[in-house]
Amino acid sequence: MVNKWIILIQYGISIEPSWWEEDKPMLFDSEEDAKKFMDEDFKEDVARQKEEVSLGAREPDEVDEECEDWVSACTVDENGCISIPMDGEIYNPKTFVR
Repeated sequence: MVNKWIILIQYGISIEPSWWEEDKPMLFDSEEDAKKFMDEDFKEDVARQKEEVSLGAREPDEVDEECEDWVSACTVDENGCISIPMDGEIYNPKTFVR
């Protein structure tokens, strides 16, 4: 098993990887790397939303105040299945559908 870090998001009652790379969940070697990536993306997203407000394409109360993603430790087994401590397996390359 390989220990990595992953960025997650909740959809309804399921927890899923938030970022993808070549049709696989994006994994990070450290918690710091994952948090940095997530924070930079959220800052860019908020800046884009604020620009949309200034152009009149979005209402000010529609700007995201908090990031919905979070970082978790995960393990990757020999089959490419990804598990997290709280919820167990969240990705199986043979059965996961995006």
